[in-house]
Amino acid sequence: MVCGKGGLKDEQVQKHSRDCDWWSFWDGMRTLRSTKSERGRAMGQLDCMFNNAGISITGEVRDMTSDHWHRVIDINSLGSHYGATYAYSLMIKQGFGHIVNVACLAGLIGYPIEIAYTTTKYALVGLLTSLRIEAADLGVKVSVVCLCFLLKRVSSILYLY
Repeated sequence: MVCGKGGLKDEQVQKHSRDCDWWSFWDGMRTLRSTKSERGRAMGQLDCMFNNAGISITGEVRDMTSDHWHRVIDINSLGSHYGATYAYSLMIKQGFGHIVNVACLAGLIGYPIEIAYTTTKYALVGLLTSLRIEAADLGVKVSVVCLCFLLKRVSSILYLY
């Protein structure tokens, strides 16, 4: 199952791919998980699950509502958890696979006015580093990628950290 917005060229990839938004991805994962499903059998195995989804609602903590927090947590933390859990159960059964999530530098260093986003990225780093230990003896690899922008302000924050 490949989930993304356009740009897919390879015929084999296109055959088992579709454009989708974040939430419809879980329908595809459930399909792949079902051994009774015709599409699930046709798709076969899941070699790699790559998750780069996330949203941010910027603002100071005092200005953020519970709805803001829930929206960011639902997509960034719970969405990543659901994806990793579904992929992990499939990969354990087949004895191999690789789960990759992008957490961004916010999973390692706090950012002002990005408190909810940063909180969820810290949670993602914790989830995946813990899952990596659990999965090691089961043939499943787990990686978390923490990318960043190289700006003058970021480098000064890194220096102070």
